[in-house]
Amino acid sequence: RFKAPSTADTGDDEGDGETSSGFTKGGSVYVNSSDVNLRDSPSLNGGQVTVLLYGQEMTIDGDAVDADEVTWWPVHITADDTISGWVSGEFLQAEPVE
Repeated sequence: RFKAPSTADTGDDEGDGETSSGFTKGGSVYVNSSDVNLRDSPSLNGGQVTVLLYGQEMTIDGDAVDADEVTWWPVHITADDTISGWVSGEFLQAEPVE
């Protein structure tokens, strides 16, 4: 059993639908690096759907999955909901990039 350490756990997040990362289903997130792979499955071996751009807005489609020592988020490109897949949480942030 592995339980990821909670960051900034204030204990008041019960029932609000927000995860420890601050991401919620239907919420916007932003790519914080360049040349990030959007994959067709939550795995380092998942096929590449497309390459995401720095600052690109994505929408969270569901709950995260932990695999390959990575937390994967199901997302779609906000500007084109026909392009969806999985991206590592390390490349996402809740606030728009500058």
